[in-house]
Amino acid sequence: MRSSSDLLLSLSLLAFGANHVLADLAGPRYPAPTDLTSKNSFVADSWGNLTDSLDSIMEEGFPENLDNPPDASDSRGWLQYVGNLTYSLSMFSLHDDDAGKSLQFHHESNEVKNGKLGTRKVDGDSIYRLQSISKLFTMYGALMTLNRSDWERPLTDIFPVLAKHDAAAEKLPYSYQKWNEVTPFSLASQISGVFPQIPLLLADGLASFEEAVAAGLPYFDPTTDPTTSKLLENPCYMQGITNESCTTDFYVQSLKDIPRAHLPWETPEYSNAGFVLFGQVVKKLTGRSYKPWINENVFSPLGMKDSSAGGVAQSRLGQAVIPNEQILTYVNGSADTNITMPSGGVFSTTNDLSKLGISILNNTLLPANVTRWWMKPQSNTAQLDIQVGAPWEIVRSTDPKSGVVTDIYSKSGDGAFVTTWLMLIPDFGVGFTVLTANPVESTRLRIASALADHMLEKVLPSLWKQAAKEAGTNFGGSYVSTTKGLNSSLTLAVNMTEGAPPGLVITNFISNSTDVIKARDGIFNTRLVPTTAENGTISMRGLTSGDLPKTNVTLFSKMMASDWINSPGAFYGALP
Repeated sequence: MRSSSDLLLSLSLLAFGANHVLADLAGPRYPAPTDLTSKNSFVADSWGNLTDSLDSIMEEGFPENLDNPPDASDSRGWLQYVGNLTYSLSMFSLHDDDAGKSLQFHHESNEVKNGKLGTRKVDGDSIYRLQSISKLFTMYGALMTLNRSDWERPLTDIFPVLAKHDAAAEKLPYSYQKWNEVTPFSLASQISGVFPQIPLLLADGLASFEEAVAAGLPYFDPTTDPTTSKLLENPCYMQGITNESCTTDFYVQSLKDIPRAHLPWETPEYSNAGFVLFGQVVKKLTGRSYKPWINENVFSPLGMKDSSAGGVAQSRLGQAVIPNEQILTYVNGSADTNITMPSGGVFSTTNDLSKLGISILNNTLLPANVTRWWMKPQSNTAQLDIQVGAPWEIVRSTDPKSGVVTDIYSKSGDGAFVTTWLMLIPDFGVGFTVLTANPVESTRLRIASALADHMLEKVLPSLWKQAAKEAGTNFGGSYVSTTKGLNSSLTLAVNMTEGAPPGLVITNFISNSTDVIKARDGIFNTRLVPTTAENGTISMRGLTSGDLPKTNVTLFSKMMASDWINSPGAFYGALP
């Protein structure tokens, strides 16, 4: 038996403000689980099942050739090749400090076991190249060091040389980029319209212009062609952006003549060229080069001692994952310059990435309101379950039975010899890392993606079960008013039926001797779900009978009846 007068008053008001709606508010349905590692935790059990399944795949042996590769979408088919990867999996939690260390799994491929360079035994302190997870580090640091007004400044204000092409853009609107409409935030959000890569004078696979002509392309002389002649003087074209001679000024100039992919804010399209430019925006506005800037703002405050930008220090090469000697340049820093580091030149470990993820979830380096603003989608893709943030890649997982959506804020990296992910699930206060290495790029991405899918399939349902279990333990039961002479009580419980709408359910409600369930038709299906907690408190809000997630409701009927439009608004005594 529990007592609470305030809770009973709030729920009495809810009974009069309840709306029957057909959708859910985004956000958590239970308070985040705090036990992910004990022997009684559903999460610990699911992690054990995950590692057992991976051990089983390895013990059965795995094919090393791909004479008959699976279909590209066959995740389970690709999983059988997982033994060919060196990989590290981990899960960490804002509310269970033991999770980051105990929920890990590592495997070394034969290349690493027998390698001459780097580590031969992978663990939480093994150093991987992150590739494009680096973009998340850069955005994180930029949120700390740029002014809010900087995010919407036109690039022509930051790099005046780009303004010279505004006139050309007006004459050829289908071709040149409108740089006065591109902003730092559009670059970070992958919706600037900047072409994905700097175009090459010759298409990949062509060795000469003569070969291009033989392939059916028209011949031209790059020294006299009005478009290409000036490109020949730019080292970013001739030596590539990973060459030290490709400075910020040369790089910005190299973008002026690239045809746009889209108009700014028209549609998202992943652009490495655009994010490299964003890195130079940060450099220009802060006046700092990348290595000391990222170390001062991210690595040092979080104690990320094994993380670095632009290569692994010689003293730490023994920790590095190096599948073969040919890719050493991608580890020792000789493949990175100040131009490319903000986009793909960060190195880190499983343990350090856990520190990064927890700091984001915990608002360690940013004010909470800035984190909430940052962790939102900025645009939609052509797929209903994928949204784009800055630079989040947001995957929306939908439970097939209840229709509940779980947003996974991720950032991936792929290239050189690695495929990587950092994933955060704010609703549960948890995150995951997937770090993989293999020099065969054509198959690594498929296998690594299958591994990430397998991990989430095993663990995500257990988070729901554990959160429901803890909510029932901590909040379930009967509450009785302590006010003398007042007959008010209610009972809360968790509906553990598979496919049931999530949340604490009111099963009995007496207010002022009135049976509210009988008096207010529909209140019997009211669920209590948490809103943002502050200062160690937990706040609950009621959602009503029709609001449980559904998948079979027509489009506009669903929208016009949804909670975000029709939120309950009853007041009594000036209290909601």
